[in-house]
Amino acid sequence: PLFEQIPELKNDICIPDYITVLSKSDEEVVTNAWFGPEGTVSPCHYDPKHNFLCQVIGSKYIRLYEPNQANNKNLYPFDDKLLYNTSQVDVENFDEAKN
Repeated sequence: PLFEQIPELKNDICIPDYITVLSKSDEEVVTNAWFGPEGTVSPCHYDPKHNFLCQVIGSKYIRLYEPNQANNKNLYPFDDKLLYNTSQVDVENFDEAKN
């Protein structure tokens, strides 16, 4: 993770009060950052925690699915701990015969 590699960057991020106020538990707020060049495409996936997205430069296209799809074994067939939340379905080039 980026903040483990360059911990000083985390000092530049202020967590808004409403992030901690809206939290439904006493869990610590986890802060992550991802950087990528233009054209970066992430595979269809779900995140195990709630997120707050801030796109600083450029634009981002996001597909949202109903929360109950996180347990859909056709989308998320991996039992592997590392990839359990990542789909094998290419949503940009969906092949109905394959899926």
